[in-house]
Amino acid sequence: MTTTTFGDATLEQLRDRAAITDLVTGLAYWLDEQRWDDAADFFTSDATVDTPGGTAEGLAACVAQASRHAARSHHLITNLSIELDGDAASVEAGAFSAVADRDGEEGTLELTGGTYRFGLRRTADGWRIASLIARMIWHDSRR
Repeated sequence: MTTTTFGDATLEQLRDRAAITDLVTGLAYWLDEQRWDDAADFFTSDATVDTPGGTAEGLAACVAQASRHAARSHHLITNLSIELDGDAASVEAGAFSAVADRDGEEGTLELTGGTYRFGLRRTADGWRIASLIARMIWHDSRR
């Protein structure tokens, strides 16, 4: 088999990077659209999540944490830095979220900027998030 290279990246690595970018971008839509039933499309069954909202271990707990606050939100995950290591990958990314009407308090708006660190694993179904650490850099809450 001939390996096609682009600089130092092989075609397989480029495919992995594209799939990982799609996964991380899709996570923002998953959160905003509250498609909790689709969690297995994003996370491994033993995923761990550590965010300012708490920690969770296992797919069901991760969904429970993400869905805990019914709110209208808009998440942006940007500037992905992807490190591939066979069937594992680590990703660092910038994060921005705007959350309106948190916990039913009409007229509230919370803006947050921070970082995400993902630990990813290649599964039979493609790349999935095995760990996620979210850190807040700044926060602004308005009424």
